[in-house]
Amino acid sequence: MKENSKSVIVFLSALSLAILIPVIFVAFNFGSNLCSQTAIQEFHSPNHLHKIVLSQMNCGTTTDFTTEIHILESDEIIENEEILFQAFSDNLVAQFEGVIDIEVEWLTDEKIIIKFDKKARNFELDKSLDGFKIKYQRF
Repeated sequence: MKENSKSVIVFLSALSLAILIPVIFVAFNFGSNLCSQTAIQEFHSPNHLHKIVLSQMNCGTTTDFTTEIHILESDEIIENEEILFQAFSDNLVAQFEGVIDIEVEWLTDEKIIIKFDKKARNFELDKSLDGFKIKYQRF
C-alpha cells in the first residue's frame, strides 16, 4: 500500500512539473511583450542634437492607454529609455485617438515646456533629466 502511495505522489509531482515548466516558459518569453509602444510625434531641439518623443503605450483591452514622453539623442529610437512624463487618459476623458493632448515647446536646447490636458492622470513628472530643465503646465 505504501508503494502505491509513493508511486502516486511521484506521478503527480512529475505531472505538475510537466505542466508548470511550459507555463513558466510562456510567461517569461511572451508575457513581457504584451504591451506595444508607438512613437506618435517627435519634437527636435533647436540645435537638432536631441528630440522629445511622444509615444503611446498600449497593454491591451483591460488597461488604459499611457502617453509617455522621452528625451533622446536625435538618432536614437525608443527602447528602454527613461520616462520623463507619463500619464493615463483617465478612461478616455482626456485623449484624442488614444493619445493625451500634449504640446511640447523647446525654449532653448536645455529648457522645455510641456503642456497637457488637465483631465489626464499623471504619475511621473520629472522636472529635470540629464541636464534638461522641464516646466509643466496643465490646460
